[in-house]
Amino acid sequence: MNKIALPTTHGYIEMFGQPEDRPVFGAPKPFRSRRLFAAPHVVADIQGPYTPGVDSRIDVQRTLAYRRFLWSHGIGVAEAMSTSERSAIRWEEMRRLIEATAKEARKVGGEVICGIDTDQHDLAELTKLEAVAGAYLEQLEFVESVGLQAVIRGSRHLARLATTADDYALVYRTIIERAVAPVFIHWSGAVFQPLFARYWGSADPVVALESLLRLVHESCGKVSGLKISLLQPEVERQVRNRLPESCRLFTGDDYNYDALLMPDPHDGGYSDGLLGILDVIAPLAAESMSLLDGGDVANAQKLLSRSIPLAKAIFESPAGRYPCGIVFLAYLNGFQDHFRMISGAEGQRSIMHYAEVFRQAAKSGVLRDWDLVVSRFRPILEAAGIAQKG
Repeated sequence: MNKIALPTTHGYIEMFGQPEDRPVFGAPKPFRSRRLFAAPHVVADIQGPYTPGVDSRIDVQRTLAYRRFLWSHGIGVAEAMSTSERSAIRWEEMRRLIEATAKEARKVGGEVICGIDTDQHDLAELTKLEAVAGAYLEQLEFVESVGLQAVIRGSRHLARLATTADDYALVYRTIIERAVAPVFIHWSGAVFQPLFARYWGSADPVVALESLLRLVHESCGKVSGLKISLLQPEVERQVRNRLPESCRLFTGDDYNYDALLMPDPHDGGYSDGLLGILDVIAPLAAESMSLLDGGDVANAQKLLSRSIPLAKAIFESPAGRYPCGIVFLAYLNGFQDHFRMISGAEGQRSIMHYAEVFRQAAKSGVLRDWDLVVSRFRPILEAAGIAQKG
């Protein structure tokens, strides 16, 4: 068997081969049990001169090919979310991708929602809440003009200016009222963005939730989805039980999605999913949902749980660097020809981190071609001083 030399936390080198007990997935089948959206990465266009994170360009065709892969597994695309490294992409370039994704989705029948933010402006540019609302509305208008449903992402501008829950409600209410279609709201906690430690007016998520839930209930059906990325499953369950029927809870908990997507043993409730990890586990997730469709809850959860160690490796602290592991696996699996991120952030994770992501990806069955992934990872390891045999 073709083995690869991987570093370990104990200081020795492990000769690692393809796990024999890995799950193997069949051809993708449509599923109906849950709505799942991946927040997918983008492929950087590295041809020609550019400065990562300053004037980066997206390889739109390779990026769309990956979205078609997700759609082929029944998984929707949440475009322009954090996994896309949108903070390192100029708004004009992001607009180009959003428009192309919307067009491709119509062509193949894929489901798409799209993040809106205030990030077309530098952090110091917006000094009033009204200006923050205006920046959101600018992106909302564009996203709806290409036929997509908007996901209101957390805004660094708003986090910097707002001092009370009423400040947040004022801005969000303005967006919701102006939206043509119902919107999603995305609440990402401080574990992903430290600036959001007091989002919704409080550092206590229970207190903050009261403000958010009040807004959802007052919106009279114009908030159809709420995504929570707090990595606190009990808080998520409490929110889920208090939402109006017109609003679905989408888990963003990349540590506990295996349980949160399954029926709760106490009340039968469950979350749908909008997750960064779905970028890399699409075949596994689709297989799990097919089992769920057939009523096999135990094996559906058992299979999904096989991916949790991989998710925990990718999202290890600082969790905000998780796109590194996702782009790394896309490169190994042959979805792109280089391991370069649009932000140039691939060096922000250690070789030990990438080795562990590789191990867990192999164990969860999401490495598509063993010889290919080994041939692509070996030069990276050798460049880091990890000698390879053979």
